Amino acid sequence: METVPSTNTDNALPEPKIRRVRRRFIVLYLLVALVSVLLTMLPLIVHQVATSWLEDHGVKEARIENIDINVFVGAIVIEGLRAGEGLKVDRLGLVIDWWPLTRNHLHVADLNITGSTIHLQQNEIGAWQLGELSIPAAAPEEPAAKSTATEPWYAVIDKLTLEDVTVKVNGKQFALTLPVKQLELHLSAPEKGKEDQVLAKSLQAGNVYFSGFGYKAGLQAIDFSGELSFAATADDIIESLVVSHGALGLRGIGLTDEKGKQLLSLSDFNLSGFSAEQLKKLVISGISLEQLAVEPALTGTARLSLGAMHAGGISATLEADRTPATITLGDLKLRRFDVVQEPGSTAAEQISFGSLHTSGLVTKFGATSAPESVKLALMELRELAIRQQKGAEPLGAIDLIALKQFAMQGSDRGAFESLKLQQVSLPSTGKRALGSIGSMTASKAEFDGENGYRLQLLEFDRMQIDLLKRKNGKMAVLDELESKPSAVKPAAAKQAAKAGAAKKDPVVIIERVQVNAGSYINFRDESVSPAMDTRLTVSRLTFSPLDLSGKRSGRLDLRTRVGKAGRLNVGGKINPSERRFQTDLKVSLKSFDMPRLTGYLEGDFGKTIDTGQLSIESEIGINKSKIDAKNKLMIRKLTLGNSDKKGEMAEGMGMPVDMALDMLRDDRGDIEMDVPITGDLNDPNININDAINKALASALSAGAMTYATMLLQPYGAIIMAANMAGDAMTSASRPKLTPIYFVPMEISLSAEMNDYVGKIGELLKSKNLRLQLCGFATRSEGAQIAEKRKALSADDINAKLLEMAEARSDLVMNMLLGKGIDSERLFNCRAQIDDKVKQAQPRVDLLLD
Repeated sequence: METVPSTNTDNALPEPKIRRVRRRFIVLYLLVALVSVLLTMLPLIVHQVATSWLEDHGVKEARIENIDINVFVGAIVIEGLRAGEGLKVDRLGLVIDWWPLTRNHLHVADLNITGSTIHLQQNEIGAWQLGELSIPAAAPEEPAAKSTATEPWYAVIDKLTLEDVTVKVNGKQFALTLPVKQLELHLSAPEKGKEDQVLAKSLQAGNVYFSGFGYKAGLQAIDFSGELSFAATADDIIESLVVSHGALGLRGIGLTDEKGKQLLSLSDFNLSGFSAEQLKKLVISGISLEQLAVEPALTGTARLSLGAMHAGGISATLEADRTPATITLGDLKLRRFDVVQEPGSTAAEQISFGSLHTSGLVTKFGATSAPESVKLALMELRELAIRQQKGAEPLGAIDLIALKQFAMQGSDRGAFESLKLQQVSLPSTGKRALGSIGSMTASKAEFDGENGYRLQLLEFDRMQIDLLKRKNGKMAVLDELESKPSAVKPAAAKQAAKAGAAKKDPVVIIERVQVNAGSYINFRDESVSPAMDTRLTVSRLTFSPLDLSGKRSGRLDLRTRVGKAGRLNVGGKINPSERRFQTDLKVSLKSFDMPRLTGYLEGDFGKTIDTGQLSIESEIGINKSKIDAKNKLMIRKLTLGNSDKKGEMAEGMGMPVDMALDMLRDDRGDIEMDVPITGDLNDPNININDAINKALASALSAGAMTYATMLLQPYGAIIMAANMAGDAMTSASRPKLTPIYFVPMEISLSAEMNDYVGKIGELLKSKNLRLQLCGFATRSEGAQIAEKRKALSADDINAKLLEMAEARSDLVMNMLLGKGIDSERLFNCRAQIDDKVKQAQPRVDLLLD
């Protein structure tokens, strides 16, 4: 039987496997080809879309040299982007994570812009443009409607890097050029309940320029590194700020006005180890700057300059309102600081110091942001100088100021362990200086608003003072400094004085003031001729306590060497209060070389001092501005020389100075006398030198009178400034003794007058004095002669009277010669007739010479 083939399709043969594979391969190939075409066309499409968008937004000519896209890794590179003159990008590269796009999340893992110029400018109507690209104004916000759509789109850039990017901003009122060499930012992706975080890791920029609002500023370089983060969308960005390991460097900072006049310059500024968390606590390892200069146009009156500064160990804590709670400064160093005032603004135009070092500064603040307490472990200031004019010799200088353990509570209470000044150069003007102090130390000080200032010890060492009184009577340096015009206007000074008067004077108490041995004061007085030079060298000087409140008097103990061999000691009590000033002092001066005093005495006494040694014992009391000084003088081996000066005060003494001194000399030639001095120190016309000389003249004349009176008693005395008739007395300053009286018409002496002549002889023997004898007759005696001998003429009567007068002087001279008085010390003057009818007495006048 023949078999018939079946026609059932179910039984058809299967398609060969190779055909199926080929088909799938063709499909895959076509798919790959399509993707390849799309990938090839994608850069062109992006190029076309980007250039069209730029041109649609105002760019006249947009150009992109190359776009490279790698969709597999999400990398896009754009090269040679040009959008007119305002936007140029050499290379822009970014890496996008595709998967988050499914959740409306554009995640840029890396964005890098290299070699770009971005020019942002403001046009005539105030709108901003990015080069030629117009920036649309922000549309007003509308209330958000309830959305039924999916989650909104948002974008995050994990890392943004800028390299060699120049940003230029030109507004109507300002211009900014910011060349960024390198910038690295990180922006974290937001999470629910959290803000977007911006993290800056580094920034390098150079030749930054800003102008506007009347100023121009330049900056050669900026260099920042570290981690600085904040929430970009937070209501309070500062609250979210966190900084760690921060470092900032600035170079070549300059500030000028709009005309280019320099206002400020700073060579370098560096900040390192900076950390902060929400501005609750700040920590800075170090801050340094170099070559800072601030000009008068910015400060108003002075130019400030600083060579260098370094501060380390800085920390601060802030309150919730960001006011400071505590500030700590571990170490601060300044070098070459200088302040130069505008000429004429102050008496001192320049203040400078070489270096300043402080350590251990801790400041705590109160509720009002005012310092509540301040503590400072150490401060050292070196090479401080104050000058009247820039570059001139210093008015004063201090090599070192050292303050240790300083503390303050509030604004009116404080203390310090010690304050020491070394190598203090006192003020100077021209070529003159007041001298120097080797060291000055204040120890254990306390001060507060109620009890004032209290200091345990104020000590001076190696003090060397040079005082000069010029020919015009002005004190060199001191008076010259006072004559400098004040920068304070009269009205302001008057208001300040009024305010100061209303304010209670602070109490100052120093328990002990001490000047160490070896310190000295040189004094030269050119207001007298010859000038007086002397040195006072301290062996011991203490005063304790110095209480300016006036509640306590202090005890002074001063022991010094004066001149070559003199000694000056002063001891006693002084109340230094201005209102209660009192003294109770004992002063002892021994063996002072007197020729140095010639200039003070010659003008008043008409004599120079050739030799002599002065010792003084004084008790000086001052109470309520009245001085009462009891002075006992001892003068040894005094010899005087003649002078061409008149000696007006000596003329008022009533006798020559030599004579008065001779009257006071003892057997050894020494002179001892009391010279009291009294007066009102508030008298504006008081002159200490005049007061002393007047007291000395009074003491000389009084001493001489006392001596002569005691010797001549009970018969006679010395009569100062006698006025004799005729030319019997040639100088009103020469004294005379009580005359030797005669009975009318007699030429012999009574018994009393005989004894008196003997006393005169003793006076002449004890003192090297000369005596001039002038015989007198009277008109009443002439009347008696005329009555007895009426035939005599008037001329004959006068001749008889003159004979009688001459006989009387001859009698006295012969009696003195008989008592051993040398004839060279006795002189007769021309006989005289006293024309006074009633008062005249027959006599012999005795004029000392």
